[in-house]
Amino acid sequence: MQFKRMNKQPSYFNMLFGSNRRRTWLGIGVQFMQQVTGVNVIMYYAVFLFQQAGIAGTQASLLANGIQGVVLNVFLWPDMYYIDTWGRRTPAILGGFGMGIAMMLIGVLMKTQGSPVYDTLTQKTNFTFANKSASYATIAFVYIYVALFSLTWGCIAWVYPNEVFSMNIRGRGTSLSSATNWFVNFWFALYIPTAMNKISWRLYLIFMALCYAIGITVFLFFPETAKKSLEETDLLFSDDRTIWVFKDREATKVGGLVSRDLERGESIAISGKEGHEDVKTIEVANFADDKSSG
Repeated sequence: MQFKRMNKQPSYFNMLFGSNRRRTWLGIGVQFMQQVTGVNVIMYYAVFLFQQAGIAGTQASLLANGIQGVVLNVFLWPDMYYIDTWGRRTPAILGGFGMGIAMMLIGVLMKTQGSPVYDTLTQKTNFTFANKSASYATIAFVYIYVALFSLTWGCIAWVYPNEVFSMNIRGRGTSLSSATNWFVNFWFALYIPTAMNKISWRLYLIFMALCYAIGITVFLFFPETAKKSLEETDLLFSDDRTIWVFKDREATKVGGLVSRDLERGESIAISGKEGHEDVKTIEVANFADDKSSG
């Protein structure tokens, strides 16, 4: 209660357009980008996708969808276990480009090896493949896409907002980012079936472009938050740091910005000004006195 009285929450307007806007848009952005990778389109409409990829029959499509669910869960475990070792930036960047390549290959295989056939009974566009290997390859790249998502963006989008916001804005910040996730999810779920029928293979090329854009955006603007304390995270957003994160070597590293000098009882921070490193003391604590008092 005392913390809340001393650190009042800013308004939503301030969070979006005031002094906290950079943190807010990073938190919103990471949730937005997780959705525009197309993952929930793949998960929600996997049966239709597999039918488009040449798997005949609802039962076979449901089986393929079940295997996809297993792939999703199996590859989430390494991400959960190693997320602090891998960090946030590197998996997000590699995952964006990896998923983009998988989406590109799905679209290219459908265009070059498949023939679209409109089913008047189901009112859906499916593809027939003269070459069965091309059909299997399309399905394999769907599984590869899901595995790449699980290894990278599966956890990052839910961890990053909690780390990027300071304590006094974390509640409202994470509510904004989560609302963005489900808002985009809703509109995708509403309109994607129409897109799958009308633009078919082009849809996967659109998601390819979005995945590439995600990787580039994270590389340019998103600081690394893994293994950083609240104070160190605040340093990432100090006025003397550039928003072009790829230019700020310290902001791209996994681990703390602060190194402790235990003999002097000081915490030394690397501020990371562009072009040079500025070392300043941000906290002084007499560890010897603390030890004797304990």
